[in-house]
Amino acid sequence: MTLDMFILGDQVTRLGHGETNNRGGSSTNEIPHKIKALKKKKCISVACGWCHTVVLTDDGQVYTFGGGWLGLLGHGDEVTRTSPKLVERLLKHKIVYINTGWNMTLAIDDQGRLFTFGRGNTGQLGHGDNCSYDIPTPVMGYKYGKFICASAGYKNTAALFEIIETSMYID
Repeated sequence: MTLDMFILGDQVTRLGHGETNNRGGSSTNEIPHKIKALKKKKCISVACGWCHTVVLTDDGQVYTFGGGWLGLLGHGDEVTRTSPKLVERLLKHKIVYINTGWNMTLAIDDQGRLFTFGRGNTGQLGHGDNCSYDIPTPVMGYKYGKFICASAGYKNTAALFEIIETSMYID
């Protein structure tokens, strides 16, 4: 099976075409367009936040594009990207799950570790503070299990965590 990545909507910087002008001169793209920068990749999942898009490929790589403020693209900066860019900080991990919130990004690797980045003003990134992070940062403190999936809203995040039976109550 072959999957191609298509996208449509408003604001070309969010659409991954590598352009700063909409096709046809309108303010929206009502017709789906293939993301050419990902044509050699097998995309298996996609998620859209308010102003950014995250793509997961079959080899566990994550690409982001769109508005970059507050670090929600995970590249260590706040640059808006008009084409998909590989999130290099996740290359050491095989990512199996992605999702987004309004202004944040979530990724889970094959070991069940949850990485979050973007806006964290209400603690929604799970790092014990109210800070924004511009690189993927693991959510710490969960030793005896693994994250299965996660979802985020505007100022909140929810996750499913599988507890693995261990001898965690050793004196």
